[in-house]
Amino acid sequence: MARSHSSSILSAGAGRHTCGGGLALEDPSTAGAEDTGDGNDGGGGPGEGTGGANRVADVTSTESPSPPRLSVGSSASPGSSPTRPAGDGNTSPVEPFIIGVSGASASGKTTVCDNIIDGLGDHRCVSVSLDWFYHGLSPGTSPASYNFDHPNAFDFAALQRTLTRMREHIPVEVPVYDFATHSRVSGRQVVLPAADVVIVEGILAFYDPAIRALMHMKVFVDEDADVCLSRRILRDVASRGRSVSSVLDQYNQFVKPAFQNYILPTKRYADIILPRGGDNHVATDLIIKHIALKLRQVDLRKIHPNLVLLGDSYQVRGLHTIFRSAETSREDFVFYSNRLTRLVVEEGLGLLPFARKVVTTPTGGVYHGVGFVAGLAAVSLVRGGEAMELSLRAVCQAVKIGKMLIRVDAKSARTVDYSRLPEDIKRRNVLLLEPILATGATVECAVDHLMTTVGCREEDVIVLSLVCSTEAVRRVCSRFPRVRLVTSAVDRHVDASGRVYPGVGNFADRYFGT
Repeated sequence: MARSHSSSILSAGAGRHTCGGGLALEDPSTAGAEDTGDGNDGGGGPGEGTGGANRVADVTSTESPSPPRLSVGSSASPGSSPTRPAGDGNTSPVEPFIIGVSGASASGKTTVCDNIIDGLGDHRCVSVSLDWFYHGLSPGTSPASYNFDHPNAFDFAALQRTLTRMREHIPVEVPVYDFATHSRVSGRQVVLPAADVVIVEGILAFYDPAIRALMHMKVFVDEDADVCLSRRILRDVASRGRSVSSVLDQYNQFVKPAFQNYILPTKRYADIILPRGGDNHVATDLIIKHIALKLRQVDLRKIHPNLVLLGDSYQVRGLHTIFRSAETSREDFVFYSNRLTRLVVEEGLGLLPFARKVVTTPTGGVYHGVGFVAGLAAVSLVRGGEAMELSLRAVCQAVKIGKMLIRVDAKSARTVDYSRLPEDIKRRNVLLLEPILATGATVECAVDHLMTTVGCREEDVIVLSLVCSTEAVRRVCSRFPRVRLVTSAVDRHVDASGRVYPGVGNFADRYFGT
């Protein structure tokens, strides 16, 4: 069955495995040069590109700003959004895949963004430029003396609000910035529709922590400083009529210090480091394929790669149909819950680390197989988690099982009230048993206790569950990105009574007959 994996830092450049690549619309004489709104020349200021399709305006022009680039593929209608397959009880739209692209001025960010958009031709993509969120210059401020590369030049709060709404598939209005007057156009905004992919591009795209937290992939375009400078000189002399000396003065006064102080330090936040920008077609193709793989997953695995969902087979749906039904007897509920739990346990065991092992068969032949490389322990959360122990024992007879009781106070705060765990649990892989995850707060408390108090490693913890709410998935998978959450179903939400909807009701009461 398909299973998503978290992206790692790729590399595809000479000398190191770092990684690079959009529709190159630049003038042939300046191909690869792009501007992210970080220019400081008195004749135009930021935001001018020699052809980037998603530029709002050319600073050398007094024409009305152009709309942002929207790519709509043949397989997506303008008003549609990806949903889970029909029949699984969840038809809520899946949040878009948000990509951040950062790097030095003229490093090739726009080219990379355009290549990604073109490579994802059958998906709706919207490119959001950081240039649109410049603060307007105060009266009397000279553009020649203003540092457009400083973080204070940008309205990060407005960008955060924009991305938050886009993540909820809500059409959003963005400001129109006039780079000729260095101010926002009063009374005019551009509407960005819902999209499958949102690309945020700018020199300081990774600077604000709140904005970084909204991104699912971060690409840093890493180009040689001399190449970037030569592109700026060619571009500004050819398209702005500036002298070489004025370009160098601006570069030394603003651009270079800003890169060293604010842009380069954000490189450490990148998931992918892309050398040679738009010229790195191999790395760009890898990025496009990874994004396309994520987009084919029409559930939360697209956003949370540490979520592992059982395959949507008729067997799984049949088990859910029985144990979810309010008319199912306790005996049948226990039987089919155990069957479903066993499938989840088997799936979780498949995530454990293995090493190659060779054995001799009774016929004298040699079989090349695998074996566990570390011990295994389990922790059941009282009392629902105890219902999963029988199925776990049926698969792993000698597994050590501990117990943990989480207390909830009047303010819904969770604390560990009781804990009895194997002595060597921190040296083992841990299966955390909790059949139903509503808000995910109980599991969050348990995992935090295992890591901070007991000393378990985050990557050694696997949460096993039968049904989770979307809220619980986001809470657990976001808080612990290296903890794997294995479940057989993700339901819509938590209702007013605190239960998963449509859910199974009170699992522990139905299982234990209380």
